Amino acid sequence: GVAIVDEATKIEKEKERVRRLEKLHTSRLASANATFSVAVDFGWEAEMTKKERLSLATQIVHCHAFNKRQEAPVKLVLAGLGEGDTRGKLSKLDGFPHNWRLVEEVPTLPPNSVYLTADSPNVLGELENDKCYVLGGIVDRNRLQRAAIDRAQSLSLPHARLPLEACVDFEGTKVLTVNHCFEILCGWRE
Repeated sequence: GVAIVDEATKIEKEKERVRRLEKLHTSRLASANATFSVAVDFGWEAEMTKKERLSLATQIVHCHAFNKRQEAPVKLVLAGLGEGDTRGKLSKLDGFPHNWRLVEEVPTLPPNSVYLTADSPNVLGELENDKCYVLGGIVDRNRLQRAAIDRAQSLSLPHARLPLEACVDFEGTKVLTVNHCFEILCGWRE
C-alpha cells in the first residue's frame, strides 16, 4: 500500500515538473518570437577547412547554450545549414535539432535581414524587433577578406557593423567569433 502511494506521488510530482517546464518553454519561446532574431549564414562551408567547420559547430553550441540561460532569449536562425561537417557535429548532440526550441532552421536568409560585418561603413545604432541580424558563419583566420560585406551586397541586404569602437579598444582585427557577436547582441538587448 505505502509503496504504491509513494510511486503515485512521485509520478504526480514528475507530471507537475513537466507541466512547469512546458509552461516555461512556452513563455520563453513567446519572448524570443517578440524580439529580433539572430541568424547564422552557413554560406561559406565549402570555403572552410574541416577544422574550421567543426569550430563553427562549437560556436553554434555556445550560442545555443548562452541563449538557453537568458531570461529573455532570442530566436537563433540557422540559414542554409547543409549536410556537411557542421551539421554532422551538431547532429551528434542530444536533441539537435528537434529539442532546440529556440533554434529555427531555414534554407535562406529571411527577407528582413541586416547583415552584420566589421567591413560595413554603417554603424548599427539600435536593434529593431522586426529585424533578423545576420552573422556570417565564417571561421577562416582572416583568409576570406570582405566576404561578409560582399555577400550582403550580392544579396542586396542592408549591412552594418556593431558599434564596438565605443566600448572596446581594438589593437588588431575587429572580427569576432560567431558566439561572441551573438552574446553582444543578446547583452545589448538587455
